[in-house]
Amino acid sequence: MTEDETFLAEFEAQRWPLAQWHHRDHIKLAYLYLLRYPLELAGEKIGAGIRAHNAAHQIREAISYGAIKMNIDTDLQWAFWEGVLNNYKKNEGYLQGQLGNPEGDDKPNKKFYDPRVWLRKGEDTFIKRLEVAFEDLNCINRNA
Repeated sequence: MTEDETFLAEFEAQRWPLAQWHHRDHIKLAYLYLLRYPLELAGEKIGAGIRAHNAAHQIREAISYGAIKMNIDTDLQWAFWEGVLNNYKKNEGYLQGQLGNPEGDDKPNKKFYDPRVWLRKGEDTFIKRLEVAFEDLNCINRNA
């Protein structure tokens, strides 16, 4: 993994240390996203990523002061939707009808539109968001 890939992975997992989160890191993030995504999507990812990064650190700080309540319902709903949406975008050519896709006009698409498939993608991103919440709340690998 390159230095830039490590930076993005740590940032997107909200593990980039707040003490090391400086203006040049904002610029680096913007540059790397602009290299990887179209302008509009890059802008959305930059804003959402910075908000999520800062929020995660605020949550950890609040917990250090003894706060223990956190509402993540909206985040979980969005995480589920994001998994479904990403699956649709990835397989859009296979989700236009029962037959016919980029591989041929007579090729079936059942394995792409089967609700068990796209619901599982939503569940996967839901689980990832829960794992972030568990980490934020310092609940991973702890005995009750």
